Amino acid sequence: MAGSSLGILAGGGPLPGLIARASVGEGRDVLVIAFEGETDPATCEGVPHRWLGLGAVGALLKALRRANCREVVLAGSIRRPSLSTIRPDLRGMRLMGRIASARGKGDDALLSLVIAELEEEGYAVVGVDDLIASLCAPAGVIGERAPDDVAERDIAIGVEAARALGAHDIGQAVVVQAGRVLGVEGVEGTDGLIERCAALQEAGPGAVLVKMKKPGQERRADLPTIGTHHDREARGGRLQRRGVRGGRDADPGARSGGRARRRARRVHDRRELTAEMVRDAPLIFLIAGEPSGDLIASRLMAALKRRTDDGVRFAGIGGPLVAEQGLESLFPYSELSMMGVLEVVPHVPRLLARIRATARTARRLRPAAFVSVDVPGFALRVARRLKGAGFPLIHYVAPTVWAYRPGRAAEIARYLDRVLCLFPFEPPYFEAEGLDASFVGHPLVEEPIDDADGPAFRRRHGIALAQPVIAVLPGSRASELRRHEPVFGEVVRTLARRIEGLRILVPTLPQNRATVAAQTASWGASVTVVEGKAEKYAAFAASDVALTASGMATLELALAGVPMIVCYRANPLTAAIARRVVTVPHVAMPNIIADRRAAPEFLQRDCTPRRLVPAIEQLLQDDDRRRDQIESFSEIAARLGRGGPPPSERAAEAVLHMIDGTARRGHRPTAR
Repeated sequence: MAGSSLGILAGGGPLPGLIARASVGEGRDVLVIAFEGETDPATCEGVPHRWLGLGAVGALLKALRRANCREVVLAGSIRRPSLSTIRPDLRGMRLMGRIASARGKGDDALLSLVIAELEEEGYAVVGVDDLIASLCAPAGVIGERAPDDVAERDIAIGVEAARALGAHDIGQAVVVQAGRVLGVEGVEGTDGLIERCAALQEAGPGAVLVKMKKPGQERRADLPTIGTHHDREARGGRLQRRGVRGGRDADPGARSGGRARRRARRVHDRRELTAEMVRDAPLIFLIAGEPSGDLIASRLMAALKRRTDDGVRFAGIGGPLVAEQGLESLFPYSELSMMGVLEVVPHVPRLLARIRATARTARRLRPAAFVSVDVPGFALRVARRLKGAGFPLIHYVAPTVWAYRPGRAAEIARYLDRVLCLFPFEPPYFEAEGLDASFVGHPLVEEPIDDADGPAFRRRHGIALAQPVIAVLPGSRASELRRHEPVFGEVVRTLARRIEGLRILVPTLPQNRATVAAQTASWGASVTVVEGKAEKYAAFAASDVALTASGMATLELALAGVPMIVCYRANPLTAAIARRVVTVPHVAMPNIIADRRAAPEFLQRDCTPRRLVPAIEQLLQDDDRRRDQIESFSEIAARLGRGGPPPSERAAEAVLHMIDGTARRGHRPTAR
């Protein structure tokens, strides 16, 4: 970050010194925070530094402010201290309280607390691999010998064992020989594991050491490491093969013993990429936010893999679905899932820091293409910083310039190369500004929504075929659940008194199930809460009508052919601003696509039990109204791309076309 210093919170080992020297060599100011009894004094030689005790949190923050540090990196090992040995200052006492409550939860939980404390103060915590890419082991085989069949099987076993071990935040390393797990890493660390397993090996092929990132591990503070001292210990103990999962594993000892490391160490990726494949495979930098963007991005990744025969790599930000496709997120994508003015304002410093760090990482990686999916407030700011970086900038899920701020089309045309649109009426808005835009279709048409079996769902849940059923969808965000519950609850209580045998179905996300179950317990009706896509779509098929908050659910219900009442309550300030800037006459997407009010809308002050109860009763009783909605929804499905090529395949074709076009023009960046 130009004009600011890098704060290095230095633990033991050579890594903090490597970072300090590399940063100074690049012309950047640094401040090393050295911890008494932990930091190697050599780390501080020739660079500005400050020695502190582990509990001096207030003094640490003050030192960072005085040195104009905006970014902070945690590097090196810190032995977990006894609380009785720490001498905290006033600010440190607050952190100690948090640490005390997290005792027994593992190192990752403690590191997350430290990072949260720094981020609350407005510092961007960056990873070691964001600063010095050369410390990361590339994906693929390194060295002259590739793992043989026995080693391949042992590596696969080690990966599964290490994942199970890491899920409990215990350790990262596993030793396997000929299909047997000889040992797993505990409190003694990797060194102790190697020493312990040396005596357990049997004659035959050498054992395999597999070390990999724990699920959900805070990679900015605790990347798995393999150093030259591990190599020496492993060779002495006949651990002839070593594996590191994934290509983002820091190796602090490698710079001082590179020749020995290259001779002895082989890194194997689960995808079995050879060195040649890794060198040629294009890297795509992806940004995806919120569950909907995570889904869209994961399908795009799968389509890109199919079209390139798995000859593509990914980096960037996303959720669990893109993780399944092989992308390790730079930070939790949940940080991008904020909506509304009051919701975002408190997080502005952290979001700005994330934007800067993400753009810097993308520039360093030099991907074949940058693809952002939704979250325009974050993703487009990153894209703007990448203008002129030498690779195409593509945004998937076009900004809603047709709804508000139409001037954004001209603005983003100055730095984006292409926009992929979900709705057929969107491309002309961008093409008028000279920006290439393509309609690829809406990802929901790839969902098996209309294949769900409603009668089977009713049988499973003891609902008679003639029994009235209403699907209730109060939203997925915590703020939506909080604002809608009083209204939805009173609506259901009133309808339950008026409609005999009424059943309520509430599809929700797994993370919201406990909250929704607690809220619906007082609704005074027979309520069934379900989670998961299959159950959600089956619940739609089993429902007569739906009461839903405006959002993605309205399109899902339309594609399922479920007549609905749409409502929404936002923060009053957010709603007031929206009324001034929104230009479309409708809020629900089915109504916008149909260009008429196919489904009734009740917003803000109109979102009341007094208005909603009669609207739902009327829809339940009026066959003609329900039929009109269903016919409109059939037309909407066709406009969204149902019946044509899958949207993800069309999007993948567009991305590869941009990469191919860039390569033909002679500007294709080097994938690394």
